[in-house]
Amino acid sequence: MRITLLVIMLYINPFLCFSQNGASVDAEIDALQKELQNSSQDTLRATLLLELGDVLGTKGWTTTNQSEFALSYDTYQTAFDLLEDPNTELLFKSFGESSKLQRKYWSVVANLNFNYGHLMGATANYKERQRYYEKANHIANTWNDALNIVYSNTGMAIALLAENKLDSASYRIEKAMSYPPESYNYEEYSTVAYIYGIVKFRLGQYNLAKRYFCEGVKDAINKESKIGLALNYMELSKTYAKLDLRDSSYYYAIESLNLLKVLKEITILNIDLPTGYENLYQHFQHFEQTDSAYKYLQLANTERAVFSEKKINSLALFQQTLLKRQMKIKDLEKEKLEMQTKNEMYFLWAVLIAFLIIGSILYYSYRQKQKANVLLSFQKEEIQSALILLKSTQSQLIQSEKMASLGELTAGIAHEIQNPLNFVNNFSEVNKEMLEELKAERLKPQGERDEQLEDELISDVIDNEEKITHHGKRADAIVKGMLQHSRSSSGIKEPTDINKLADEYLRLAYHGLRAKDKAFNAELVTDFDKSVGLVNVVPQDIGRVILNLITNAFYAVNEKAKADIEGYQPTVTVSSKLTPLLGRAGGGSQVVKIAISDNGNGIPKDIVDKIFQPFFTTKPTGQGTGLGLSMSYDIVTKGHNGELKVNSVLNEGSIFTIIITINE
Repeated sequence: MRITLLVIMLYINPFLCFSQNGASVDAEIDALQKELQNSSQDTLRATLLLELGDVLGTKGWTTTNQSEFALSYDTYQTAFDLLEDPNTELLFKSFGESSKLQRKYWSVVANLNFNYGHLMGATANYKERQRYYEKANHIANTWNDALNIVYSNTGMAIALLAENKLDSASYRIEKAMSYPPESYNYEEYSTVAYIYGIVKFRLGQYNLAKRYFCEGVKDAINKESKIGLALNYMELSKTYAKLDLRDSSYYYAIESLNLLKVLKEITILNIDLPTGYENLYQHFQHFEQTDSAYKYLQLANTERAVFSEKKINSLALFQQTLLKRQMKIKDLEKEKLEMQTKNEMYFLWAVLIAFLIIGSILYYSYRQKQKANVLLSFQKEEIQSALILLKSTQSQLIQSEKMASLGELTAGIAHEIQNPLNFVNNFSEVNKEMLEELKAERLKPQGERDEQLEDELISDVIDNEEKITHHGKRADAIVKGMLQHSRSSSGIKEPTDINKLADEYLRLAYHGLRAKDKAFNAELVTDFDKSVGLVNVVPQDIGRVILNLITNAFYAVNEKAKADIEGYQPTVTVSSKLTPLLGRAGGGSQVVKIAISDNGNGIPKDIVDKIFQPFFTTKPTGQGTGLGLSMSYDIVTKGHNGELKVNSVLNEGSIFTIIITINE
């Protein structure tokens, strides 16, 4: 059966469909749509509908795995509009429940709902993912469709694992495994074994988990499934780590990473190349190999920044598509209401013209209202679903923006931490030499020993040890700062050295950009008011605001530098100032002003009022989401009852000022 075989191939290796020619798929869709419009015979129409649903499902699955979420969403909506139309359902019902056409129709609909659930999971719409998996499961059980029963139960197990509902996840995956693979022609058994192994792993049953992961590896090797191998190798690595088998854990971690370097991403399970690096980081952390762990943590952060940026852009396009569809549905609703009003007016005019045709007009109006009500009800459900997706996608975009900024800081942090490490290494070498010299002096006969030299050497070693401690604490402070930035905000204000925070983020942002672009250069100027002292703020949030503003300033001066203006020196200035709050409202209060200025191209007057709006950006497509300044504005004004102001002169530069009130 063509549809079943195609679905199997897609599930076996979603990257197979990456090689398909998108233009040829679109051409096939257009050809089938035209043929469907020109067909009148029911059996032919049913066959064409199934083929069209088949091709649309292929395109939807392909674009999901390519992270083209907006295109995938449009494709699935087209398929649902086609196959879930009441007229389509009536057509297949006319063939009878025992007909192959009706069974195939419900199999395609169940599979579409299952695959659409994957899209919802990839865009972090987890409630919608669960809803569509359950819908697919209900249809599959109604028609005793073994293939889609296994699919939907596996999908629900994945969703339940994400919520750590282990008993429910175990029930679902055992339901799927109760069907022997040969009974439904399902070849990717390695994925089912992988999910079951994860359930056992989470329950602490490591030997059972290892058994199912090994079964998954065996099946993946037989079926030549790279995805199945990558998944089961990674979990075997974690299992062997729990069993304290270091060599086996390392072997499978490396094998999984090598496969992920080829696959890049397994969208359905939210596993990608950075996950492979993170797995090796956890392996070395478990076995206390700190140097290797730090190396793979850096690689994971660098790759995560790249993948986060790609996902941010894809999610932004997805959200724009949701908004467009919502507006389109509203327009359609308005048009239908206008049509209904016109029909009623025609009815009134018809009453005046002739009483004899009232009956026919009433019947016609009744039929039109019936259709309009069905359509309006369907559209209302779509609007509610789109709103839920919209809110969830916005949350995911904001989280991805934070993760991308963490990736950009990694290079700067590596540069900053190298200085104290060099001091520690150098003083350690000097101490070693002096202690060897002291040891040699102590071995001399009593009359030949120079006690003054020994005292000097001991004093120097103590001084060097103090320096080692000092620079070790510097490295510790830098690492703690990185962890604080990556940690979710507690929302609790605490006394914070604003000057130190601003200076630290200025240097980290600069070195991070230098690591990405060696040609980038700018003069850094600081002017901090020492009287500012400690200020009660949420350090993670204010740190993100300062980082966003400094990064934008570097972008502005770099863009102007590309114009090769003679004598131009890119300059970014960060300053702070403590001043009394004037007027009756002051009441002895003071304000802290943190200013970030640049001598870039400035901001045109016609868009200055828009820069704090969500998703508004002047950067080229793919380089910005328009969320940085919006989040910064909310953090300052809502989280700290402060102000965020901008003063910009075109071709001269911009100044962003954060104003926070301090009550004595």
